[in-house]
Amino acid sequence: MVSINHELARQIAELVDTAFEGLEHVHRQNMEGKFEQTMPLFTDVIEAFTEIEKILALNGLLDNPGDALTSSTQSLKDAFDWMTNAYEKRDNVRPLEIMQLTLLPRYKKWQEGLRERLRS
Repeated sequence: MVSINHELARQIAELVDTAFEGLEHVHRQNMEGKFEQTMPLFTDVIEAFTEIEKILALNGLLDNPGDALTSSTQSLKDAFDWMTNAYEKRDNVRPLEIMQLTLLPRYKKWQEGLRERLRS
């Protein structure tokens, strides 16, 4: 099993938590109908996820296609893509639906799996 050093694991965990807080804020703002205002923060969350994914890949944590972390990472990427497409179409209902039913649950699952992996 591949592992990363303690300090890097701590930094990743902090960024994962901060990005989740950002997603929750985007969700609350979307519930208030403030879709346009949430786009910059949503973009920041995607950038954070992309950086985390790069670090995980560089450290061999996404090398096994059958691995739960690899699978949940891909699933989360798909959810981010759906959300981005909904934003691009300027559909005010779809982002809220995707966030609530797909993106937040997938992020939580990914976050839990990543935390487990970082502890091992």
